[in-house]
Amino acid sequence: MDDLLDSVSVTLPRQLTDEITGAPVNAIKDAVLHPWLNATGRIAASKDGTVIGPSGSGGEQDAEIAYEVGGSSDNSPETPVSGPAYSMAAPAIGTNPIPRSGTSTVTINGICIEATGESGNEVFEVRVIDADWLSDDLLHRLTDVTIPRPAGCFPGALIGSTSAVGTLTNPHGHVCGPDGDSDEVTAQVGYEIGPSGSNSPTVDVTAD
Repeated sequence: MDDLLDSVSVTLPRQLTDEITGAPVNAIKDAVLHPWLNATGRIAASKDGTVIGPSGSGGEQDAEIAYEVGGSSDNSPETPVSGPAYSMAAPAIGTNPIPRSGTSTVTINGICIEATGESGNEVFEVRVIDADWLSDDLLHRLTDVTIPRPAGCFPGALIGSTSAVGTLTNPHGHVCGPDGDSDEVTAQVGYEIGPSGSNSPTVDVTAD
């Protein structure tokens, strides 16, 4: 059974063209229908690489894309499409180890997120964390990270990318940030994006 990804409503005028000159005609005579209309649908990949459209998903990372016209159930020839899964990269740490009373930067590149709308900007937060076994410690909350939604965007489509820079400190021999303390001399520093609780790969950061 086929999975609907997008549905496009199109209008094709009942226009005839003269077989000899190609000029439009207004009467039925020696003429044929002029099949010149094009239509554009939309597909994208979600964060896990699933190929999706505004109207649904086939639940597959490797999909065979085709189309049907009108009420027909006949498919066009298929085109294979693969949706790449998004993998968060480890952050880049500026100064490591961090000297006592010093600071360091946490640079996060290649940030992508699933869109929640069709136009405007996707505005979200990125959280720099110390990834602990039981519960992560928030070190720096970066708010108002912004990615413009591209033309043709729809909810669920993975969009990007952008960068963000956080701060780490060492006020008393622990790796800290503006929003929290890791309570550790060596912290496993990573990040989370938007509402997701999925952690990036981490980097060991030490407080001197």
